[in-house]
Amino acid sequence: MQIEEIRFQLKDGRFAVLRSPRAEDAEGTLQYLAQSAGETEFILRYPEECGKYTLEGERALFEQQNASPNNAMIMCLVDGKIAGNCEIRFFAGMKTRHRARVGGHCHSERLLESGYWHPHVSGIDPAVGREAGPESDRIGICRGQ
Repeated sequence: MQIEEIRFQLKDGRFAVLRSPRAEDAEGTLQYLAQSAGETEFILRYPEECGKYTLEGERALFEQQNASPNNAMIMCLVDGKIAGNCEIRFFAGMKTRHRARVGGHCHSERLLESGYWHPHVSGIDPAVGREAGPESDRIGICRGQ
């Protein structure tokens, strides 16, 4: 599923972009995976495990996600550099298609890189512990679209 590009300004004046991944994002994603895995213990991999990911594999994943009617991957870029991403899987059943799972496997969404954490990028306001800004609503996630 393709996500329409959303551009918004961060409090520090920089601009962030949320959009579907592109083939040219593969190399930056591999670097991001290894870096983010080394920044926290709260991710499902260590940096040395990231060697199994390849440019071809990431490009194939992006193509698969973008072509899927029930899955979407959202990349967050700040100053042209990948600052985070996540996957959304929409349920396909008649009784469950109003539901979605964000992340995939036990919080496997790739965490925002240090220095990019920001309530309006994550969509979560740490002061209240829930969605903060209009960005997640503009994508339609909050309303189950």
